[in-house]
Amino acid sequence: MFHKPAGEEVICTSQPDLEECSARNRKASSNMHFSIITLIIATASLVAANPTSSPQCGTCNPVSGENKCDPSTSCINTGTSFHCACRAGFKASQHNDDLNTQFRLPMPNYEFLVFVPENTVCNTQCNDLYAAPSDLCQEVKLQQQCTA
Repeated sequence: MFHKPAGEEVICTSQPDLEECSARNRKASSNMHFSIITLIIATASLVAANPTSSPQCGTCNPVSGENKCDPSTSCINTGTSFHCACRAGFKASQHNDDLNTQFRLPMPNYEFLVFVPENTVCNTQCNDLYAAPSDLCQEVKLQQQCTA
């Protein structure tokens, strides 16, 4: 049997030392696996609870009969795909920071558009319905990107 002073490395040379080192290594390995699993679960929980992650845009099909955007919205081309957008001056709700319900994108000349998931009604007026187009719906959070 051996004793390890705090902070010093243990060198296992005899059979009893090797058996004790092996047992310690198994315990340390088990503790490390538990720690790694705990860290993964904690990280996944934080990611799932993170309200600032990119919203799911949900694409729409612009073909007549295939479009699932609400009649109060339009299926528009954002450059890379098609998404439902409220008509100018309207948004989905008063909850301006709920990125799962509505958001704006930094599209030149179209930052006033509020994007929503399919089948979402946009009947809530923006704060300043009669503002210049570049100032419409500024209360809705501007999102840098969205995932389709």
